[in-house]
Amino acid sequence: MQLDAMTSQAQVREALARAAEATWGSERLADLQANLDTVAAALWEVAQQPLDALEHEPDFIGEEG
Repeated sequence: MQLDAMTSQAQVREALARAAEATWGSERLADLQANLDTVAAALWEVAQQPLDALEHEPDFIGEEG
């Protein structure tokens, strides 16, 4: 699954449900619904954040040691 700002929360949840069903089977899918909803909301929220380059490099870049 590839996320970007144009991916809807429903699309994220559907992808997670497909992966869960493929991994654990349809019997477990019903038990995982609440968790899938929570994870889908969190992943969608992260995908909405800008990931622009930092203005300054972190202090640890270029350190040797």
